[in-house]
Amino acid sequence: MARFPDHPRAAEARLVAIEIALTGSEENLETVPIQLEILSAVAEKFPEFGPRVALANLRFVDRLKDSAATIENAQKLMDTYPNDPVSAEASMTLGKNLFQSGSYHPARLVLEKLAAADPNPVKAQPAWLLAARSAALGGTPKSKEEALVLFDKTIEAGGPLSAVASLEKASHLIDIRRLQDASTFLEKWMKQLPENDPLQLPAGLLLGQALYAQGSSYPNSLTEALAIYDKLLTHAKTYPALFNRLQYLRGTTLEQLPDEKDPQKKRKDQAFQAFYSVLETTSAPAEWEYFERCAFRALALLEKEERWPAAITVAKKIAAFNGPRAEEAATRASALQLKHMVFED
Repeated sequence: MARFPDHPRAAEARLVAIEIALTGSEENLETVPIQLEILSAVAEKFPEFGPRVALANLRFVDRLKDSAATIENAQKLMDTYPNDPVSAEASMTLGKNLFQSGSYHPARLVLEKLAAADPNPVKAQPAWLLAARSAALGGTPKSKEEALVLFDKTIEAGGPLSAVASLEKASHLIDIRRLQDASTFLEKWMKQLPENDPLQLPAGLLLGQALYAQGSSYPNSLTEALAIYDKLLTHAKTYPALFNRLQYLRGTTLEQLPDEKDPQKKRKDQAFQAFYSVLETTSAPAEWEYFERCAFRALALLEKEERWPAAITVAKKIAAFNGPRAEEAATRASALQLKHMVFED
C-alpha cells in the first residue's frame, strides 16, 4: 500500500490489512479506524467489497465493547446485505451484544432464528447455546421452560459445546426447582462418561446439589448426595480448594443425616471431622471462602456443645491463618475466654 498507493488492488490490500489487524492484539487496532476511513472514501469504486467493509467495521466496534454502536451496526449490515454470508456473523454479533446488554428476549429471537437457518448443526451450536441462556434469563416461567428445549438442541448438535450445554441445562433445572429431573438427567449423563473424565467433577457437584436440595422431601437423597461427595474426594487429592469445598458440602450433609447407631441423633461428630479437616494444614489455604466456612462451622459445633477450651483453640487457629475473617476469629476467641473464664496457664 505504501509503495503502490494507486495500484488497482490497493483497496483490496487495505481491506485485508484491516481484517488481519482485527484478529490481533489491541495494539493492532490503532490503525484500523484510519484504514476504514480511507477505504470508505473510495468504497463507491469497489462495491464488491461492501459486505466485507461493513463486517470489518462491525468487528471493530465490537472489539471496542461498545454495545449500542455494535447493535446499530449489526442491524444495519443485516438490512443492507440480507442474503450475503456476512449477515450470519452480523446476526451472531447482534445476538451476543443484545444478550450482554440484558435484552434477553430480543437476543433469543435473533439467535434462535440464526441457529435454525444454519444447515450445519455444529456451526449453529454457539447460537443455540446463547439462545438457551437468553431464554433461561428471560424472566417468565414460559421462557425458562423453553430454555430446556434450546439446551437440548445445543446438546444434540454434537459439537464441542455439548458438554457445556449439559452442565448449564442441569444447573437451570436446579434453578427452576425441577430437582428430580436434574438428578435423573445428571445420573444418566455421568454413566455415559468415562470414570476418569474431568466432566465427572462439575457434573457430580451439580448432582450433589440437586440431591441435597431434595433432602427435606426425600431423606434418602441426603445419603446419595454424601456418597457423591465422598466419591469426588478422590479428585481433590491435588486440588486443595476443591478439598475445602467438598468437605464443607460433606459436613453440611452429615449434619442432617441420622446417626447410624442412634437414629435420634445427627452425625455431628462426623460433620465436625469434615469441617475441621481443612484446618489440619500448616500452609496457607488455596482459597478462603470454603476454608473459612468449614472452620467457622467447626467452631459453631464446638460452641453448641459447650466445649469451650476446644472452641477457643479452634478460634485461635483460624485467626493464625490471617485470612479475611481472622479478626473475627480472634475476637471470638477473646470473648469466649472472658465469658467462660478459660485461660491458659
